[in-house]
Amino acid sequence: PYTFSPPPPPPPRPPTPPRPPPRPYMPYTFSPPPPPPPPRPGPQYGASPPVPLPLQAPPQPQSSPAAARPPQPPPPPSAAVYPPPPAPTPAAVQAPPSPRAGPPRLTAPPPRRPFAPATPVRPSTPLQPPSFPRPPKPAPPRPPPL
Repeated sequence: PYTFSPPPPPPPRPPTPPRPPPRPYMPYTFSPPPPPPPPRPGPQYGASPPVPLPLQAPPQPQSSPAAARPPQPPPPPSAAVYPPPPAPTPAAVQAPPSPRAGPPRLTAPPPRRPFAPATPVRPSTPLQPPSFPRPPKPAPPRPPPL
């Protein structure tokens, strides 16, 4: 009869190298933070930056009163639809507000009403019991009939 031959023996494994010894535990230490950069010179908070003042051109002598007004543009073709704007009257021209005056007021504030006189405090009345009727008491139980 047919018999199986035993399998060949496995090749020998190479020996494992010895493990290195464990390193000692070193607790992690945080390095100190880097020093802050030196403050840059610049505008501080709350200080407004310097505003350059516009250079004013010297006023040129005007030859005639007609040259003082700028030439008006020609009216558009649909001038009949839009009436011309009214010329500013001397009353509408206001002096430039002084820098200390603040925003201009359009109208005067209304006069303040005086406070109403205090009403006398009434003495508080003691609490009264409620006046609704009480529910009737339940009737006593009847004796059972004999």
